[in-house]
Amino acid sequence: MKDAQGTDSTRQRCLDQALNLLLQGSVESLSLRAVARAAGLSATAPYRHFESKEAMLAELATRGFREFEMALRSASPGGVHLMTLDSFCEMGICYVQFAQAQPAYYQLMFGTSIADPSAYPALDEAAQAAFSVLLQSIEVLQRVGEIRPAPAHPIAAHVWSVCHGFSALLAAGKFSKVDGLVGEDWQSGFRAQMDILLDGLRPAP
Repeated sequence: MKDAQGTDSTRQRCLDQALNLLLQGSVESLSLRAVARAAGLSATAPYRHFESKEAMLAELATRGFREFEMALRSASPGGVHLMTLDSFCEMGICYVQFAQAQPAYYQLMFGTSIADPSAYPALDEAAQAAFSVLLQSIEVLQRVGEIRPAPAHPIAAHVWSVCHGFSALLAAGKFSKVDGLVGEDWQSGFRAQMDILLDGLRPAP
């Protein structure tokens, strides 16, 4: 029992230190040896838990997607089946807030450092679960007549693109370069973008 607990503890230390190192540098500069040094472990210790650097990154990205899913679900505390337009916009806010608060996770989740995410079943499952929150929310809004009947996947991809693009531009400080785009209150600016998006998705009168 103690050996299992020790193994789990060491694995967790590696993951925590890898995340800290990503916040300080780049994915490219991260190595299992650097993680070992930061965690106070022998140089070979991480290799007993992760077969490669990419495998460790995939586990971190999996953890990120699980937290991301919880963040999205928090917009409708009663459940996705109770989604409203207001809570749908709030879910977009949660998306951007996650990108701001968890840049290391976000970089792994939506970057290119993991060559083939489908090679890691847990990562693929976690990513699909997060996306399904958006997809199911759209289907709920379609059933109650707030969004026009249409295949939900392309709509979800469009909403995702808006949220992702907004997050990237906000993080890069690009909105501040042009007057009138998004002020200091970025949430109001984001809601304005969502209003424009949703106006285009409303059912025909």
